[in-house]
Amino acid sequence: MKTILVPTDFSSIATNALAYAVALASVTRAKILLVHVVDLPAIATAYEVSLPAISLQVLADAEKELETLAATVRTNATLEVEGICTTGKLVAQVNHLVQVHGVDFVVMGSHGQSGLLDRIFGTNALAYMNHAHCPVLLVPPTATFKGINHIAFAYDLDSESTFVLERLFQWAAPFQAQVAIFNCLSEHQLNLVPDQPLLQYITQHFAQENFCLVQRKEDHVVQGILDFAQENQMDVVAISTHERIFLEQLLHTSVTKELLFKTNLPLLAIQEKPYSETLKQRSAALLLEVV
Repeated sequence: MKTILVPTDFSSIATNALAYAVALASVTRAKILLVHVVDLPAIATAYEVSLPAISLQVLADAEKELETLAATVRTNATLEVEGICTTGKLVAQVNHLVQVHGVDFVVMGSHGQSGLLDRIFGTNALAYMNHAHCPVLLVPPTATFKGINHIAFAYDLDSESTFVLERLFQWAAPFQAQVAIFNCLSEHQLNLVPDQPLLQYITQHFAQENFCLVQRKEDHVVQGILDFAQENQMDVVAISTHERIFLEQLLHTSVTKELLFKTNLPLLAIQEKPYSETLKQRSAALLLEVV
């Protein structure tokens, strides 16, 4: 891990997420890229003023506050911190900075009311998570960093997710964390892919990684994941987000949203959508070797 991007609107939720990111960076010696995105048209509309009348002052105030925050982090944590204040829409601007600066993952607050700026921006963690171009760690307001030793990966046995597993093991490596690959199915959930070949593939392909496989039936998938995480003292819950067929997409979005707003643990979302079709084809080819 070399660079962690942290969006902030200077709210208490964003500040808590920044504290978590600083703790992660202190372990991995990563650089913090602290970003504030100003949506000038939205602000001008909210205050019923012309854009030129507000833009210069808003930007100047935001840049000053951002630099003060960055300086505080540098002093308290002796980390490399770069502050970037930019204008536009949050998702597009953050993804642009992820590409330009080679960001490894994004850390952001996950939910809750964060005052006027949050209402103006109209952003939420679920929307960004589904459009992110790199892994995203969503930090609840009550979460504090206590080390990362155990990660629960809510795995849906989708063949494309084997590449998400690769990304997850890379993310877990600096912490020497064990990944519990947890497959939780309700009695009513469609199982579109046979389980055994996929589990066999995971065991063979990731033999050198620190993980365990857990499967169990649950009437309520989200509650099953949360219960497993609590019972086994997990530090992070991980999920994959990527393109699916229509019905499956609706079901998965519902599960993801419910999990995001119910968990008290940081939620690591690894997005497969930006990765190339070549990777998806390779995944299918490797799977056929096992069958």
